[in-house]
Amino acid sequence: MNIYQKVKKNIISYRNFLFGSKQDDSEIYLVQARDLIIKCEFLAAHKCYENARHCNPNNLECYIGIALCQYHLDMTESAIKTMLDAEFYFGKHDAILTLLVRCFLKNKSWEELESYWYKLDQEFNEKFPEDFYILTSEIYVSLLKSGTEFERFSSSLLERLIFQQDSSVSPKSNPILCSILFHYHEYDRPFYLFLLQQVKRFIEMYDSTFEYQKTTATIMLTFGLVDTQTRERLLETYFESFDLYSHWSFVLIGSGSSNLWDESMLSSVDSITSVRKIIKNKIFCSDVTQPALLYRMVIITSICCRDQLPILIKYIKNTGLSQTGDLDGYREDLSFIVQQHDVSECNSSAVVDIKRPLNIAFCVSGQLRGYKKAFESWTKLGLADHNVTYIVHTWSDIGESTLTPPKDVRSLPPQFQMEFRSLWNKLGPEVMKARYQHFFSLWPDNGDVANVKSLKKFYGSDFVFVDDDSEPPFNHFSNPEKMYYKIWQCQNKINEFQEGFDLVVRIRPDIEFTENINLDWYEIYIMCLERQVIFCEEYYSGCPTYMFPNIGYCMPDLIAITTPDLMNRYASAYKMTLREDSNMLCLKHFPREFKAHTNVAYSTLYNGIIVEGIPLPCKLVFANKPSREMMIEALQMDARERNDCMDILLLEALYRS
Repeated sequence: MNIYQKVKKNIISYRNFLFGSKQDDSEIYLVQARDLIIKCEFLAAHKCYENARHCNPNNLECYIGIALCQYHLDMTESAIKTMLDAEFYFGKHDAILTLLVRCFLKNKSWEELESYWYKLDQEFNEKFPEDFYILTSEIYVSLLKSGTEFERFSSSLLERLIFQQDSSVSPKSNPILCSILFHYHEYDRPFYLFLLQQVKRFIEMYDSTFEYQKTTATIMLTFGLVDTQTRERLLETYFESFDLYSHWSFVLIGSGSSNLWDESMLSSVDSITSVRKIIKNKIFCSDVTQPALLYRMVIITSICCRDQLPILIKYIKNTGLSQTGDLDGYREDLSFIVQQHDVSECNSSAVVDIKRPLNIAFCVSGQLRGYKKAFESWTKLGLADHNVTYIVHTWSDIGESTLTPPKDVRSLPPQFQMEFRSLWNKLGPEVMKARYQHFFSLWPDNGDVANVKSLKKFYGSDFVFVDDDSEPPFNHFSNPEKMYYKIWQCQNKINEFQEGFDLVVRIRPDIEFTENINLDWYEIYIMCLERQVIFCEEYYSGCPTYMFPNIGYCMPDLIAITTPDLMNRYASAYKMTLREDSNMLCLKHFPREFKAHTNVAYSTLYNGIIVEGIPLPCKLVFANKPSREMMIEALQMDARERNDCMDILLLEALYRS
């Protein structure tokens, strides 16, 4: 995100910067400049802003725009001079101070940066916007990475981040320090541990009686900074006010894939037990009527104590929903959920023992990638005694693996990947790609093209459908939208079959099973009918649905197994997101954009489906993955004229892998 996007709230409104008459020739240039700067055409925008200032030197927006352009054109000293002139003419203004702080940060001018950050801090007068905390976090991280000794300044920065005001966290954002810690936990574990140590040290030095707020509590609960008693107290205190995305997505991170975490985050698993007790108590006391809280409880209950969800749904149905205090429209979503759970309950049926072979449809959807190797492993599922039909709905571009973190984990040998990631974080993507052109060329942007005829032969099926994702409308689809579209289209093809299927398996074509599983398909079928269950791959926490930072409510989305009726509801995530049916128009809180793992989690919950995990040891297979020898040769070619310490580090790591 460029600097303009970060401060546009201060800039986009013309009235915030106009000190003279609105009716002057400068407005013509300003309209042009605003359009150009949004397009990142900074040189042309700079000229327009200069012309606007010439017409009206009393307009602060001209100065801000000129400085923004200078900043992006690497004319930082000029940008500083422009802003100092603006400060002289117009006095203190948060937009002026923000840009000066960013310029000093870019130049690593620590003393000036410290001085102007304190000025900016005072300018907001204890009413800090989210952008201030984002800027503060960037300064703090830069200070730590530089090793510069500014103890008082660092302490002030960290204090602001730890005690971020709740009012600055919107429903679509997170506490900034949580986001920073989690980012480095994922991409630079050593720096994460160093950063976490600074937080711990600050908390230990701070008065232990300080007042918690939601942001501070979220940090403490997520990153193992509280004892058991304090954890329970904080969860009890903030259970009703934590937001699903902003707070619970971090606090309940223990419901996700904990095998990937540092030890500092493992204690977050304990929050699940505490939340389970709170939910049971609230359902028993029957004292909750606010639709917003009940909605959050439905989501959290589906994660932490699924056995209580039917009880909570019945409670909502029997007690009704408050007609007041529902400004955000949760009643409609809750009514939809209650209705669909009633339908599921009516559809549940006992099944006698089945001796015949089951008719199973494999709905194979998504990019093919390493589908050939993956398909060989599907015999490990124990399908020999059943009738299997493959319906394939894929894209013309087969797809390749990528080196862009975090997906580098899938593409590189483990030891080498750690050194590669560390260097990537240090140099950045542009420098890495420039230094190692031969190496990156092993992972081309575009893969082979899928052929319908050969795919029909390979899968032994006439039901193969290929769309060109380089053509409209698909070329405008995001990757998650493409995934959900294919799931939905593949399910539609299954619905066209005259003969019925007992079970449907939704699966990516590049899933390779790593162990002999030999599923009991009869038992799966009976459980799906009797309990309205959909099975998905099981993560390590034991929670089939879970919360995850920056995503929210999730479920695994590589594999799903259930009856055709329930799979229709699962696959309806696509049309529910687009509100294609009239009964979906009222839904205010079902996702309106496509995100991996999220939309199917909501479609199963909203449609009364119970999600259960099942052990399915598997991995993703990529097409044409280069061999270790090919990678070594490419790195040697890149290092030939240079062979510096970074080249040697990578090569040695690859030799050891």
